[in-house]
Amino acid sequence: NPGANAGEVINPIGGNPVAAGADFSGTFSNEKLSIKLVSGFAGWTGTIKTGDKEYPISSATVNGSKISGKFTAGGNSFDFDGALEGKTLTLSTGGATYNLTKAAAANPLGQ
Repeated sequence: NPGANAGEVINPIGGNPVAAGADFSGTFSNEKLSIKLVSGFAGWTGTIKTGDKEYPISSATVNGSKISGKFTAGGNSFDFDGALEGKTLTLSTGGATYNLTKAAAANPLGQ
């Protein structure tokens, strides 16, 4: 079981089942809100969008199939947590929970 031993080094281009199964990159949405996540050097960033309002996400961290971070609204910072199972991200914040589905990637040559 790769990664089972605390000191084990994981090959970054090898078959790491945790990393392969926890792809948070992209857009997840339902009828009420959407979240777009991008991996970067400072952690995961992106935006949460509801209606015509967008809230920036900064420095979210991933641990296996879970993500946690903060978004900013009106100058205030709020915590969120998420769990990824397949293409469904369950996002929780402030006592509310949202089940969001990952959007299929658009083929730029598919027109």
